[in-house]
Amino acid sequence: MSDNRQIHVIVQDMSGNRLQNATVVIERTPFPVEETSKRVSAKGEVDFNIKAIGLYELSCHAAGFEPTSITAMITDTPVSLVLILLRPADV
Repeated sequence: MSDNRQIHVIVQDMSGNRLQNATVVIERTPFPVEETSKRVSAKGEVDFNIKAIGLYELSCHAAGFEPTSITAMITDTPVSLVLILLRPADV
């Protein structure tokens, strides 16, 4: 098993447009570890390096959109892809 794994997160709106102004927070669940927060790139993407397989809670927020969170099962794959879709906030 590898100790070098990565979660590659893509953040999009419901139309499939990538969002540049989003922040993604990741923490391991059900046993929380130190929380990590990163802003997405201009491509609407962000990577997190992790060492352990298991369930991870990812939450995301961006101006003008409803915050959301998902749980992802990360296995021994070197890179796990996670897509987060954000809905527009009610004005």
